Amino acid sequence: MIYFLSKNKAYKAFIFVSVFLGVTVFGVQHAEARETYTPEVRIFRSGDFEKNLSFQAYSGNFAGGADVAIGDLGGDGVDEIITGAGPGGGSHLRLFRQNGSFITGFFAYETNMQKGIHIASGDLDCDGKDEIVTGPRYGGGPFIRVFDGQGMPRFTAGFYAFAEDYHGGVEVTTANIDDQCGDEIVVATGKEARPHVRIFDRFGKVLPLEYFPFAEKMNGGVSIAKANVDGGGEDELIMGVDSGSQSRVKVYKTNTEKTVLGEWRVYADDFYGGINVEGADIDGDGYDEILVVPNSDGGPHVRIFEANGKEIAGAFFAYEKDFTGGVNITGADLNKDGKSEIIVAPNREIYEGGPKRIKIIIGEQKLYAYEGKKLVNSFLISSGLPGFETPRGKFTVYRKLLWHDYIWTYGPGSPLNYNLPRVQYNLNFAPHYYIHYAYWHNNFGKKMSHGCVNVNKVNSEWVYNWAEIGTPVEIVD
Repeated sequence: MIYFLSKNKAYKAFIFVSVFLGVTVFGVQHAEARETYTPEVRIFRSGDFEKNLSFQAYSGNFAGGADVAIGDLGGDGVDEIITGAGPGGGSHLRLFRQNGSFITGFFAYETNMQKGIHIASGDLDCDGKDEIVTGPRYGGGPFIRVFDGQGMPRFTAGFYAFAEDYHGGVEVTTANIDDQCGDEIVVATGKEARPHVRIFDRFGKVLPLEYFPFAEKMNGGVSIAKANVDGGGEDELIMGVDSGSQSRVKVYKTNTEKTVLGEWRVYADDFYGGINVEGADIDGDGYDEILVVPNSDGGPHVRIFEANGKEIAGAFFAYEKDFTGGVNITGADLNKDGKSEIIVAPNREIYEGGPKRIKIIIGEQKLYAYEGKKLVNSFLISSGLPGFETPRGKFTVYRKLLWHDYIWTYGPGSPLNYNLPRVQYNLNFAPHYYIHYAYWHNNFGKKMSHGCVNVNKVNSEWVYNWAEIGTPVEIVD
């Protein structure tokens, strides 16, 4: 018997692998969770996944997290460890030897850019030395830069991967997509945009191959990494949901058909903290496995899969289980034994606060509650049955009723008649339509109502207390 902790509830389940999310749920206090961690890079051995080494990439009191990458920047066959500061740390890149000793550091952007950066490394010009690719995190524009190991710009002064006015952040990786010597630059949208992956040459010229890996309404960003899962001359691309939706992974070929080799969900149905992905040959078979770890709002649980989604042994926690800020991850064969070590750094996602709003997606039977750009809660609902559809469109909460009686007569003796007294937690968003507690069923996630939005008691109480008069409500298919 395993006690499974999820974002919105705790329950017992018989399952093969437990996923510890370690959060304080609404209305129930579980183990105390912490969202920040010192910027401690950890290296785990291949094989037994025991911690081999750790070091502080930045000051121990810096709580913004870090991105991490591996690259042979000197062309001597020895990889260096590269870190990029998270929010509040500017665009500070630092380089380390494998024993954790500091080599050098520099800033990728102006020092007043405090949003943090995502980083990647790869040999873009086939000279035997890896370059460093950078992109701003959430709040920064999609301006990509390329540097050598000394911090000198290479190939381009920088380029915009997406529209200049887009500030949802970007994710970056490098990959050999054409079986020609030299990697390409791969850039994915961050938050508040349709999931979109574009590919560029080292000069910033966009290439024809692009991906839209997830549904347009899933605007929480794309986690991106490369892997060689079949031993071919070109890399495959791993894409994961970065935040705001279920933890789905896709593995794509870089052919013109964009063949999907694998697609699966990693964590619980109601985990919406997003994931980070990486490719690395963990078992020494010559083919990369897929590493997955929560991006935010979940315990630091590393899971390992084949490209078809089959999980293999080796799952472990990269940090203490009560840390829920997320993890950035990479892998490389540092000791040249044929198996990749796993290198991690703590993450931290920061969203700007703002007005409250509710979005209901009928096709998912889910309600999402936002504060500005941050998803603060999500849960299952029951909308209207066929013939009693919940209205689509944009509304506002214009009345709150702690108690309300629902009575309606379709005709004498009609089985559709109902009389539901003393219903709690009612948010009136349109004439005769409410978001409210439904004590008469427990079938949330399926259409059940005569047009209102049914919610269970815990979540209806939460949204009733959280929402205010005037809170926007958007209902879409």
